[in-house]
Amino acid sequence: MTARCTSSPSALWKVVSDVPGVAMWSEEIERSLWRARASADEVVRGDRFESHVRLGTMAWTSPGMVTGAVPGRSLELTIGDPGNPVAVWSFDLTQVGEGIDITYAVDLGAGDSMLAPMAGGDDQVLEALEQGRLDSLAVGMARTLDRIVEVAERG
Repeated sequence: MTARCTSSPSALWKVVSDVPGVAMWSEEIERSLWRARASADEVVRGDRFESHVRLGTMAWTSPGMVTGAVPGRSLELTIGDPGNPVAVWSFDLTQVGEGIDITYAVDLGAGDSMLAPMAGGDDQVLEALEQGRLDSLAVGMARTLDRIVEVAERG
C-alpha cells in the first residue's frame, strides 16, 4: 500500500528508519529495541533488533534484522531467521513531484510463526489462516502508514 507524504525526504526517512520508535505508530508492536548495530548514526544491513508484539491476548517477542537499507530510499526488515523468515517488511520511498510516495509491504515467509501450530499440519488451514492474517495486517498497515506520514509531516 502507498501513501503520499509532503515532508522532506530526510524527515520521512528519519521516521521510517527509527526501529525503536515503531511502537509509536504500530498497533501491534509494544516496543522494539536494538540488539546489535554497526553504527549509532545510520541503520545498516545486518543491524539486529527485537520487537515485543501483542495481538489481543497473545504476546510474543520477535527477533529481527535489517536486511536492506538504502538511506532515504528503502528499508527492509526481516523477522525471524533471515534464511527462513516469518515475515519481511519493507518501506520504499519515491520522490514524486513535491511529495514522496511511501510504499509499505509485508511478505509472509515460511518460517515458524504463531499460525503454523494453529493449522495442525493442514496446509489448507494454514493458507486460510495466513490470508486472514494478511487481511488483518492490511487494516493495521493502513493506519500505521497514516501515522508515519503524520509524524514525518509534523517534523
